[in-house]
This record gives sequence, structure tokens and C-alpha cells, in this order.
Amino acid sequence: MMTKDNEGPKGDGSGVSSAGDRGAASPAPPSESGAYLRELEHSFLEAMEAREAGRLDDAFKLIKSVIRVEPRLAEPRLELAAICAERGDWDEAAEQVREAIEAIERGWRWMDNYSDDELISFASNLLGEILVRAGTEGDVSRWEDESLQAMWEEARRCFRRALEADPSNQEAIRNLAGFHEDSKAPS
Repeated sequence: MMTKDNEGPKGDGSGVSSAGDRGAASPAPPSESGAYLRELEHSFLEAMEAREAGRLDDAFKLIKSVIRVEPRLAEPRLELAAICAERGDWDEAAEQVREAIEAIERGWRWMDNYSDDELISFASNLLGEILVRAGTEGDVSRWEDESLQAMWEEARRCFRRALEADPSNQEAIRNLAGFHEDSKAPS
């Protein structure tokens, strides 16, 4: 189970994955590629570099500019979700992952270095991690116990979906194992 003390994929202590962590390959523009997608690719890669360097505000602005131009693509939304999570904006992070999952399901992908199932697995696991973090680190005083339990159940469903899409997803295996079947919350 991801906790505040977990190391992120780059050893940055964030404990939050990002779309860029799924591989170092450059985005492969969709079939309707154009010069504007090459410019977006440059901004996307700049944003990933800024995030890696700890410049979250710069990364946030760059990714938002990519999404403004091409809101259909999943990977920039996943990267934005990771940035929002690092900033503690759990609601926005969860919303961005949900929109990314919808984009993947519609075939609006940019990178071709992972299958749809692998990307759905990654995104579902990321959403589960964000929900767990929101419930353990966020402002839970605004939630009733019932709402918090609903969030735990959604996180559990996300981890299960991640494993259904890609049974080899080790993070999802660990995250789901953090939930005891008789427990309502992660351990």
C-alpha cells in the first residue's frame, strides 16, 4: 500500500506514479498527427522534466497548456493527475485520472509503448493510490464515515480493475493486498 513514506518511481519520495514513468519513449502522435502535436510533445516532455526537477508549478502549467490544445489525450491527464497528487490536490488528481481512463477507453492515446490493457491497469492503480492518499492525508474532516468507506471501496475496485487489465501489475498486487478482505480500509 502506498504511504507518505513510499518512494516514487524516480526515488523522489512522492509515492505517486506518472504517465512518464511507464517508459522513456517519446509520445507517438495519433494518426491525425500534425505539427501541433510535435509542439505538444515538446511541452509534454518539458513538463515531465520540470516535474522530475521538482518544479511542480512549471510542470503544472506546461501540462495544462497541452491539455488546453488537445484535451482528448490520456497521457497528459495522467501526468497532470500525478502533479496534482504531489501538490495534495486529491480531487483534481482523481478527476484527471478518471478522464484519462475514459480517453483510453475511447482510444485517445498518444504513446504507443504500452497496450491499452497496460495503460488502463496503470491508470486504475493510480486512481486507487490517489483515493487512498486522499483518505489518509487529505482533509477527511469534511467526509462522513460513510463517504470515507465509499472511497475505500472505490480504491479497492480500482486495484481489482488494474489487475484484471494486467495481472502482472506488481503495484496493484501490493496495493490490493493492503486491503484485508474483512477490513473496510487499507492497512
